[in-house]
Amino acid sequence: MINTEIREGDILVKTTSYSMTFYDFYRVVRETPKQLKLEKLQKESEDYSFTPCVRPTNNVDTRYPEVLTVTKATANRSWSKYNPDKTYQENHLD
Repeated sequence: MINTEIREGDILVKTTSYSMTFYDFYRVVRETPKQLKLEKLQKESEDYSFTPCVRPTNNVDTRYPEVLTVTKATANRSWSKYNPDKTYQENHLD
């Protein structure tokens, strides 16, 4: 959940988890009173194990070049603001 003001240039984190955990990172490219326009960023990992720690890069993920539009209400429920001091460890083991 996002508890602070969202501004253009901020990076948001979307977590997908059930039996495995994945993180996706998105940069806010436009902010309106009710919506956010996001571009998906590539991520890099420290290792290539089944439980890598990941972080965003500054490069747009060219596999998903379209801009994603989400409402601020959805972002506040489902996303978090990227914290570079936090460890984002994925789990690829099923």
